[in-house]
Amino acid sequence: MFFLNAPPKSNAYRLVFITLGTLLFLSILGEANAACSFDPGFKAETVNITPSASISVPRDTRNGTVIYTSAFATSTPSTYRCTGGERYGIKNLIGNQSTDLTRSGISPIGTTGLGFRWIAQTRLRPIYIGPYGFSYRGAQDYTARTPYGFELVKIGPIMEGIEVSAGNIATLAAGSLNPVVTMNLTQKITVTQPTCTTPDVTAPMGTQKTSGFRGVGTSLPPVPFVIKLNNCPAGINTVKYRLVPNFSDPNNPPSVAALSAASTAKGVGVQILNNLNTPLTLGIDHVFKDYSAAGGNFSIPLKAAYYQTGSTVKGGSANTSLDFTMTYE
Repeated sequence: MFFLNAPPKSNAYRLVFITLGTLLFLSILGEANAACSFDPGFKAETVNITPSASISVPRDTRNGTVIYTSAFATSTPSTYRCTGGERYGIKNLIGNQSTDLTRSGISPIGTTGLGFRWIAQTRLRPIYIGPYGFSYRGAQDYTARTPYGFELVKIGPIMEGIEVSAGNIATLAAGSLNPVVTMNLTQKITVTQPTCTTPDVTAPMGTQKTSGFRGVGTSLPPVPFVIKLNNCPAGINTVKYRLVPNFSDPNNPPSVAALSAASTAKGVGVQILNNLNTPLTLGIDHVFKDYSAAGGNFSIPLKAAYYQTGSTVKGGSANTSLDFTMTYE
């Protein structure tokens, strides 16, 4: 079986910490005789991000949890050239400069208990642009036109009603060329406590035969379960939810959670599907389309299925767990 656990009156399922392996890039090159400058006719630009006006964060949300990811927006293209060896990255305008000079380094937002990361949408996948100094520019031309977005991350205690003000929050700098791009929030973000209550969820998977698998990528019959949203107030227009596995394997499909370390079964994971049997991507927001602005009680119908991830399967206990969080608009 797998479990979704939440403390009373909370909409986050909190169980264990997730440890993600990250490849860190740190250079020790100097900046002597290095420079960046805009090409003729180009200048610093601004990317305008329109975030959600309100984000709900349960009090027991663990530090390091991504609580919001914005949509991507693109600034006017601007080209510049670096002679080589320049520091590069994000300069924080709303808090202390981060000392974590890696791509995944988080820039703190004052004393709010929140931090942010700047995201760039590349041709292959989204990547973080770390705090200034995380890497160095080579000698070549660059174009700042990639779609950009940002994440909010919980990094400490958060009090009810904390706000992230509208306006410029950070600049992208290359050497002494600052800004190359300025990130601007078009409206403030208010952080609130959860407004719907959610009980713990346990999905009993029962005893199933490994002979039902037919190879990697096949699954056993799914087991339905529901996440209940109780006592939701009126006035909320959109509810988004995300499920984040507490045990993960980068080789698994995005809808499959790895088994817990205590599980004895091998070669399987747990796939989450919606009520139409479509795999549900984990770790991203999904709109709950059946929510009503009138409020009340609701249920999110989902399914779980054992999914073959390895070339061979060994029977045994097969459990996992996921965190469940919600945002309101």
